[in-house]
Formats: sequence, C-alpha cells, structure tokens
Amino acid sequence: MDLLNKALFVLVGIALYLPYQAVIIPLVIFMAKTKLALTYWGLILAYLILNVPLASVLMGTFFLSIPRELEEAAEVDGASKIQTFFRVVVPISLPAYASVAIIVFTQVWNEFFLALSLASPKTQTVQVVMAEAKGTTLVFYNLQMAAALIAVAIPLLFFLLLGRYFIRGILAGALKG
Repeated sequence: MDLLNKALFVLVGIALYLPYQAVIIPLVIFMAKTKLALTYWGLILAYLILNVPLASVLMGTFFLSIPRELEEAAEVDGASKIQTFFRVVVPISLPAYASVAIIVFTQVWNEFFLALSLASPKTQTVQVVMAEAKGTTLVFYNLQMAAALIAVAIPLLFFLLLGRYFIRGILAGALKG
C-alpha cells in the first residue's frame, strides 16, 4: 500500500471518531441547501455519510488480512485482476461482508439523534416513533411493548439470516492456523 492510500485510510479511520453532535449542524445545512432535508433520500445520504467510514475501515482491515499468495496463485493460473477479485477475494470475503452489513444495519436501525433531527413526521424512523409512543399523562405499557417487539424483530431476523457468517467474519484474521 503506497503512502497516499495509507494516508486516506487513516483519514477515513479518524472520521469514525467524529461524534454525530459535531457533524449534525453542517449536515443539516447541507441537507437544506440540497433540498434533501426531511426526505427519505436525505436520511439515506446522511446515514451513508456517517457509516461509510466504519464499513470502509472494517472491510479494509479484512482485505489487508487476505494472504497475497492467493492472489498471486490466481495470477499464475492466468486470471486477470477482475477475475481474481470476483473468483478469489469475494468468496473469501463473504463473512466480512455479512459482518459489516449486520453491524452497520444495527447501528442505523438503532440510531435516534440523526433521525430525530433530519426526519419529518412522514419519514420518521422506528426509534423516533417509539419515543413518541409514550404518553404524557398515561403510560400504555402494552403499546410500548408491542412497538418494542416490532422494532426488535427486524434486526433479529436480519441477524438470523446472516448470523452464520457473522462469527466467521469477526474472527477472520484473529487466529493463525
């Protein structure tokens, strides 16, 4: 990896440590100027801006742990760079892709502050709706528990579908064999 790639990787890693509170004002101004505020596309773009650094660092560290010998063996067998990527690297990377998908999906699903700031009543996320489910004078525990069960069901199903890859992806590169 050359110096420019290392510097870019470090800058993306630094972006992981920016709290949402430090980014929210410029993000709201950007969304207002691009007319994406209070829209689904605005929320999607905001979550992309804030979660791509995490996904990049996680996937980057996984790709750096792939033995170079595998790529060299494919090259000796006559595979091009693209064939090597799709036939060697991608199948090995499936656990990492699944792990990153689970982590990012769970983080976006549970995020409250950004959704509260950038969503309208038509584009509210489940977390904002659940926070509004509590009454001001009466507490309807049955409604709150039903909402919580629905809110937990989707990430749980997502994890159950990709869960078999999750542990392999998290442990990839952790053990030498």
